[in-house]
Amino acid sequence: MKLRAPNLPVACTALASIVLALMLTACVDDGTARHAVTMRAPAADALAKTLGTVTPAAQAWPSADWIAALGDPQLVALVNETVANSPDIDVANSRVASAQAQLETFGSTSGLSATATASALKARLPKVDGATNVDIAGNSVPINLFTDPWVSPASVTGVAHYDLDLWGRNRAATRSLVSARDASRVDAQQARLSLVTSVVTLYGQLDADYALRDLVAQKQQDEQRRDTIMQTRMNRGLDTGYDAQDAHIRLIKLGLQLQQAEDTITQTRLQIGILTGNGPERGLALARPKLATSSETVLPLPANLPLQLLGRRPDIVAARLRVDSAEGRIDAARAQFYPNIDLLATAGLSTLNIGSLFSSSSALFAIGPAVSLPIFERPRLRAQLHGEQANADTMIALYNQALNTALGEVARSIATLRGADAQIAEQEQVVAARNRIVWISDERHKRGLLPEETLLSARISLADDQIQLVSLRAQRRDAKIALIRALGGGFDYDIKENHGNA
Repeated sequence: MKLRAPNLPVACTALASIVLALMLTACVDDGTARHAVTMRAPAADALAKTLGTVTPAAQAWPSADWIAALGDPQLVALVNETVANSPDIDVANSRVASAQAQLETFGSTSGLSATATASALKARLPKVDGATNVDIAGNSVPINLFTDPWVSPASVTGVAHYDLDLWGRNRAATRSLVSARDASRVDAQQARLSLVTSVVTLYGQLDADYALRDLVAQKQQDEQRRDTIMQTRMNRGLDTGYDAQDAHIRLIKLGLQLQQAEDTITQTRLQIGILTGNGPERGLALARPKLATSSETVLPLPANLPLQLLGRRPDIVAARLRVDSAEGRIDAARAQFYPNIDLLATAGLSTLNIGSLFSSSSALFAIGPAVSLPIFERPRLRAQLHGEQANADTMIALYNQALNTALGEVARSIATLRGADAQIAEQEQVVAARNRIVWISDERHKRGLLPEETLLSARISLADDQIQLVSLRAQRRDAKIALIRALGGGFDYDIKENHGNA
């Protein structure tokens, strides 16, 4: 039997395929890198005890123009001025621009790229002395190899490179950068929310400071009148002087309280001015606040609050986008275990004599694939992959922390609001009773049945209870602003609709 000779091309192809398969098997990660931390989702009843029996409302989320509902045009203008001039907002916007620039830079270096070069030189080549002998018809004839060592090389070439991205490394990196860019945008919204709620809170404190100052001034007037009466009684010998001195001491203390109230107003104004970005004295130019009095007794809360909170809080959304960014870097790191295949093409003209640059003999052209295999880089690539995995675990932990903090802020704000509502209801009854006492005392004083100092004492007690009521209402307003901030302040973000547009 006649043996057939082996088909060498087929054998070589099979051998090359086996070697390539072994290389790929050696390069591919064995998948030991896994998440050590998992993302948590809030349970539907995560705030069940806090919400209690409150009937949820579908439209109870804060609106984007919630500041206008406070009824003070000066506050609306102040917030707009603060957002326009605050350095914190400028820093956040600069970070967005930086993240966008990183995305554009990477996009310009991936995919198809091309460069063109042109050169024209005057060069001297090494001169070769002597000649070579050429045999012509049996005769040896010497011929000079180089008559002139000076040449004029010139070239015009273009090089194109296309990354096929077969394993999705560039796509994963782009996805990571897009998520990082979007997270920076949401961070800017978080900075705006923090700044706006801080300004509104201080503005509400300023309103309360004025009301407290007015009540202290009223107490001072009544105490001044009572001190005059006591001094007169002492001068006439109708009093031992103990009550007169005690009344005088209270008058002095009220003078100190009034000065402290004025100082508090000044300090609050300066803090507002600092937040506006236009200097502390900007706050000194503010008129007295004229905030609308809230008559709301039932606290409306959104339906499905724990779950919908995920898209309503900028800090939670930003944390979620950073997890997506970290996952993209993991996919990019894993893709580096596979061979990288690019297409290269070169075309142009090249010659040693510039005069013949555009002749057909100067043309050059080359095209073909370029393959790189990370054969001996497995330890480095695995370390890089595990590093990205650890970074992703950090981002997931920060997301879980942001979610837990958000739920805590909502719960505390709701509890504070309910506590303040209950105290305000009780204190309003006390103030109503005090008003009744003052009215009765005034009527009896007019009839000569009650001394004036007793009426003044009733008026001072009424002012004390009114001061406590003002403080409780200010506490409730602060808690309401804190709840608006905890619920996102009108922010609403849908990752599927807003994420991924480079």
